[in-house]
Amino acid sequence: MRKITLLAAVTAAALTLGTTTNAQEPTPTPAPAKTTATQAGKKLTDDELMKMLDDLGYEITKRPAETDTVKRVQIKVSRGKMDVPLSINLNGDKSLLMAYVNVGKMGDAELANSAALLKLLELNDGFLVDGKGKFLVNPKTKMLWMSATSENRGITPKVLRDHIEGVVASVCDHEDAWDFSKWPKAGEVKTEVKK
Repeated sequence: MRKITLLAAVTAAALTLGTTTNAQEPTPTPAPAKTTATQAGKKLTDDELMKMLDDLGYEITKRPAETDTVKRVQIKVSRGKMDVPLSINLNGDKSLLMAYVNVGKMGDAELANSAALLKLLELNDGFLVDGKGKFLVNPKTKMLWMSATSENRGITPKVLRDHIEGVVASVCDHEDAWDFSKWPKAGEVKTEVKK
């Protein structure tokens, strides 16, 4: 019993000595935070988004007008043989960064092709742009869109480029899913999904 008490006392003394600081030792100074285009938590503005797109060197095909409520920017990104026309903007309350690619207008044949539409729905289940992307159909125009959103917080040029490149990669990688000319005939079943 005495050995345990003595061992506990020695251990406590060693721990106490190990945690005391020497007055002559300098306190380490934390490294200054790296500055980015937007600090963590800060929302990107429409003007900052436009400047970042310019600085990143994307080919801007249409800039928003001063009178536009939504400041949508249209860019073209080329990958291999494909030119991807992408629209990018912030939503109304500036909480989301949104990117869209119009991949085509659906006719009656496409709207009736359940196998092809099922494949689009399967891809919406987390396969596109790391789970942030999805295919959408506008109920009025019947346009098919590939869409991706990210939270507008701490957007840096790298985050913006990754967002754009993720959308472009999803569009290019899944051309068979959205290119109507490659769709199986209505009634054919083709369920393989690229990951």
